[in-house]
Amino acid sequence: MERQGQATERVLRTFFREAVCCLDRIFTRHRVADDAVWDAVKDLDLLYQRTRRGLRGEGTPDDPVRSDRPHPGILRLIEKLDRERGP
Repeated sequence: MERQGQATERVLRTFFREAVCCLDRIFTRHRVADDAVWDAVKDLDLLYQRTRRGLRGEGTPDDPVRSDRPHPGILRLIEKLDRERGP
């Protein structure tokens, strides 16, 4: 039987994989510059690894990596996620 931690990591891995595939479709459709794609990949890997460490009790996953001026759509999603997190 799968332990809770293993199940959580599996869900995290599945989510990140789906998010990366979604971004790949967008990057391809809009012909995003290669260096921008690599920047996104590096940041996503950083977020994934930091979140995994947090799940294992090895670090804090709540330290956000944010730009100084996010796109309004990105800002809206960040605000929604912050509201759902609660106190």
